[in-house]
Amino acid sequence: MSLICAGGFLVLFPGFFFYHTLIGLGLIPAILGGFFRPMSLLFMAVALPVILLSSKPKSGRSGACGTLYLCILCWTAIVAMWHYMNGTQVGNIEMLDWSLSGVLLGATCYTLARYLPFDWSSFNMAVVVSLALMVVLVFMLAKDGMFNIRAEGLADDEKIATYQGFGRSLATTALLAVALVRTVSLRVAISVSTVAALYINGARSEFVCLIAALLFLWGAASVANQKSAIPLVTLVLFVLLLPLFSIEAVLTMIPENRVLQLLDLAGSTSAIGRAELSQAGWEQIETNPVFGNYGFYYDTGGVGSYPHNISAAWVNLGIIGILGYFVLFGALIIVQVMLLKRGPLNKPSRVAALLFLSFTVVALLFAKEYSYMLTAFAVAFAERSLTEITHEAQATIEPV
Repeated sequence: MSLICAGGFLVLFPGFFFYHTLIGLGLIPAILGGFFRPMSLLFMAVALPVILLSSKPKSGRSGACGTLYLCILCWTAIVAMWHYMNGTQVGNIEMLDWSLSGVLLGATCYTLARYLPFDWSSFNMAVVVSLALMVVLVFMLAKDGMFNIRAEGLADDEKIATYQGFGRSLATTALLAVALVRTVSLRVAISVSTVAALYINGARSEFVCLIAALLFLWGAASVANQKSAIPLVTLVLFVLLLPLFSIEAVLTMIPENRVLQLLDLAGSTSAIGRAELSQAGWEQIETNPVFGNYGFYYDTGGVGSYPHNISAAWVNLGIIGILGYFVLFGALIIVQVMLLKRGPLNKPSRVAALLFLSFTVVALLFAKEYSYMLTAFAVAFAERSLTEITHEAQATIEPV
């Protein structure tokens, strides 16, 4: 199962990036559509029978957080099917497809994260090398400060992923790479190069969320590492030196692109549009606080006009959906506090759990909707961390 999930991760994230890059350069045809969904279906078709027939089912058994997350996915599918057959979106295959795709991708990422072989040096090396190639391609193919393959006009634009898709692959691979490597210098190199690549890529949400996750890891390592003062001293120096840098001077040193709109959110059309979508969502919640109003935005803005934050769960899934997510993230935060109290972040699963949770929380608060697939990684890595410390505690108990 470890081999299947290792290959699945490399195909679904770095593979997505390379596949769409090759299409954009006109080197291959778009034979797999959007790539992620068909490959997710293929992965689950292979992985599920292996899991069900495994002689050691307990090794990947879901805990409380995983069970709750899987229940939320089931509720999402139930709500979508009900509204397709009897509710507010009868016969709307596009809304049904969008909702069930979120369920599929969440289940896929959860399964991947539960079985990734952190102890395989070959897998760890493949993740780091894949990320390095992705970063190199971003800078090699960038023009006028922007990595935008669609703008090259070498292939059908509709068959090439948007900058969000490329940004998702970069950010997800980088988060895992940071967790897998052990040296501080290599973590810093991965972090800086990926942040720079996301800037050139123009993926504002991933750019901000990755920086937030890395800073949170930095601060948590400073608190948890009782044997070394290096993380804490570095963090303090960073905070003290930050005011000495002039924003204007920094801006003259970097290429201008859409990420700089983050400095003027009041004048950003994207930010204004998202604020309007959120306001429309809250109006529906106030009108229908128990059941929400699934897909109310479809007729006016299309399938992608949902509120771009966690409130979309209340809109589409009702009070049960939003409460489920609140309980889930409350539990994940409690787990992280407990893990941090146990000392240094010396396990890949613990670092990954912290990074993916902080990344996902920021994303769901400000940019992404409830079916965001990285939530599955946060849940699965938290469960793996809990399993590891439970085994460690049992190992220290001497037999009577």
